[in-house]
Amino acid sequence: MRKLKSVIAALICIAMISAFPAFYASAYDREIFINEPESYAASLGITEEALTELVEFLYDSVERCRRDVNLSRYGIKYAGGTNADIVRDLLMENPKAFNVKGIQYSTLGQNIVSFTILYKADLATYKEQVAECDAVAEELTEGLTPGMPEALKAMIIHDRLVVHCQYSLDYEEDDYNAYGALVGGKAVCQGYTRAYSYLLNYVGINNYSCPSDELAHVWNIVVLDGVKYHVDVTWDDPLLDVPGRVGHWNLFLSSDALYSSYPDNHAADDYDTSPVSTAYDGFFWQNSQAQFCLMNDTVYYIDHAAKTLNSYDYTTSISRTLLDLGEYYWPASATAYWTTSYARLATYKGVLYYSLPEGVYTLDPVTLVSEPFFLPDMSAHNYFSVYGFDVKDGVVTCLGAATPNLRPTTEMEFYTYRFEGGEIEDPVVKGDMDGDGTITVADALVVLRAAARLVPVTPEILEAGDVDGDGAITVADALAILRVAAKLIPSL
Repeated sequence: MRKLKSVIAALICIAMISAFPAFYASAYDREIFINEPESYAASLGITEEALTELVEFLYDSVERCRRDVNLSRYGIKYAGGTNADIVRDLLMENPKAFNVKGIQYSTLGQNIVSFTILYKADLATYKEQVAECDAVAEELTEGLTPGMPEALKAMIIHDRLVVHCQYSLDYEEDDYNAYGALVGGKAVCQGYTRAYSYLLNYVGINNYSCPSDELAHVWNIVVLDGVKYHVDVTWDDPLLDVPGRVGHWNLFLSSDALYSSYPDNHAADDYDTSPVSTAYDGFFWQNSQAQFCLMNDTVYYIDHAAKTLNSYDYTTSISRTLLDLGEYYWPASATAYWTTSYARLATYKGVLYYSLPEGVYTLDPVTLVSEPFFLPDMSAHNYFSVYGFDVKDGVVTCLGAATPNLRPTTEMEFYTYRFEGGEIEDPVVKGDMDGDGTITVADALVVLRAAARLVPVTPEILEAGDVDGDGAITVADALAILRVAAKLIPSL
């Protein structure tokens, strides 16, 4: 018996595979969508029904933080490790798998018998993180209903994610997953892709990830009414991050259109080119660099080519121009103007906001009456105009600069005010410790001294200096403020 046990032990192979794979399939909650299931079933040597059961089992295991996952009943051949990679990829395609740290697999003879999944956090913590993601998903899908066209829902989600998230140059662990993009508000391409998948799954739109090793990049393929399209959220969120600026150059494209799309082409031959429909190639929304806003079953958008603010009623398919923006120019000098419109758009609590060079206005879409809402004092700078803004949680934030060609070294300012009951109040601007309207190295030094307890942490210092919201003044707060002062990041 002892000899038999030793022989069996010798046949069991345990190997480690990365938890950050190329991606193959995707799911919507408990309803699993797998791209080309017949191909993966054939590769694994199982039926399509067994493949669906396998993916459901993998998803359930991850969402329960199950460590040991017995796969012996599926009879999956090892195949030199290829099939282990496929199973791993099927598991990691779940955007809720952000808690997975690593995966080990075991073989017995020629078959894969189990996965051992290593997690970053325990089940209770993970459930709290999923709840955080769901809260953001609820916010970013607000107003979307089952009867809306799938393309409209996917576009609104695309735009809201771009506004919500900014590209991260920190390259931290959570920048690569849905939790970092949704809850942390920053991500790299993999995080954008996972977050977009999370949100699409939330409203029942089929999708899966499209990786390219040649491009060192990944994006989504979205299935709208049974037709596949490429969507690259990352490359529709250009650097530097500007509040309210959203590109639509990589939205619902065919493979031919994606190959040379703006601002960075996808010129490679190692990714999924099955999307062939040209229905949305060159569509009108590519003329817009502001988010499409949904309010009271009506979509509002800015056509920057036509320089108009428009509405579209998706229930009647009627569109109309609400405001001609062609007479407004962003100054480049005392005698010159930029020829492009840089107006942005936002909605908040049933109010439509838009920006012009001097600030933010409201527009009543019924009476077409415009009113100034927030006109920041930019007189301390030459030829400053508003190039972006957003409105959230009762706060309006404008980005002022003298040029739309923003770089980390560009002189720019963020003007932020909190409003209540229609009145504008002076806010506490995070990071601006001396209240002079700018974030400087001096502000960072104030926070650093407070973190070192060289000065008392007063309520005023805590309110302005706790930029990460953890309830304390730390060196991390000082470093974040210093990065803004050095123009390494545009804002806190």
